Amino acid sequence: MEKHRRLLFVVGSMGGGGAERVASIFANELSRKGFDITIAMILDNTVYYDIDPSVKLVDLTRKSHPYLLNLSYWISKIKQLHKEMHFDVAISFFLKGSPLLFEALKKTDVKMLARESEDPLNSKRGLITKALLNHYLAKMHAVIFQSEYQRKCFSKKIQEKGYIIHNPVSVPEGEIIEFSKRSNVIVDVGRLIPGKRHDLILRAFAGFLSKNPDYILNIYGDGIEKENLSNLIKELKLDNHAFLKGTSKNLHYDIAKSKIFVLASDFEGQPNALIEAMALGIPVISSRWNGVEDFVQNNINGLVFEKGDLESLIKSFETITRETDLSQSFVEKANQTRKNFSLETIIDKWLKLF
Repeated sequence: MEKHRRLLFVVGSMGGGGAERVASIFANELSRKGFDITIAMILDNTVYYDIDPSVKLVDLTRKSHPYLLNLSYWISKIKQLHKEMHFDVAISFFLKGSPLLFEALKKTDVKMLARESEDPLNSKRGLITKALLNHYLAKMHAVIFQSEYQRKCFSKKIQEKGYIIHNPVSVPEGEIIEFSKRSNVIVDVGRLIPGKRHDLILRAFAGFLSKNPDYILNIYGDGIEKENLSNLIKELKLDNHAFLKGTSKNLHYDIAKSKIFVLASDFEGQPNALIEAMALGIPVISSRWNGVEDFVQNNINGLVFEKGDLESLIKSFETITRETDLSQSFVEKANQTRKNFSLETIIDKWLKLF
């Protein structure tokens, strides 16, 4: 492999989302390895994550124009970028970017890759959008999925081009805290939107708290449900026990000593915060969303409950806090999680596709 390769990343934005976080990690690491990286932002020019100065950020946003009218503009701009940079590889970090990528670069020898980061059956993509994506994904050099479930949602032709590559997890080095030495804190991390079911977590926590009054719940994230969740905290009389903490750039440090991490989503791609919690040695509880078994195996490295099941979630809280040997066994899986999801492990899998 040549020491210097030119890569294009097409992203919606570099805001605070999971796909954007992965793009920032890859860009920084590949840049350190001698690759020339260009990131084209097409929907929003927000940059939340720290980006190495050697990475070129290109703003292709036109917020004043309707999405459909921007398509030809984006295609022409990507073509222009290629003429300037002579890319070897181009990666769409959101699936809807793959048609733009292909139309812009179809007459070149650039290797084109696309990445699925959503639950395909719950992504709210219409029939026309799905047909369009299937058409273009079949033309990609490779399609990256985060779970076997995601890959099986697509046609056989696309499955044959599919590779399962998880998102990397990077957590601070250091001693993993034993379960008995952890604080009585439950943490919930994710955008404050209906599908994340923070409301269910609050109601379950209220039920759990009645017999465990020395616990608190910290919810990290921001979004449209913030006011509703704040009102629910008051309604459930949790003002002194449940807190909306907003977003944090030091999340690993904020949650490292917690006793439980809980995820109650109706659907996920790969929940990065959950994997990071596992890597920190925090016992995790997850709802049974499509693909969860690729990450959490019930009673082996965490607990899994049925989506929307309030009583099951309360019971899971109680299991973690009372069955301390089981919980300590979850803590002890942290090093394996770190190895499986390490940046070097994941980057190596990507490089094999270049």
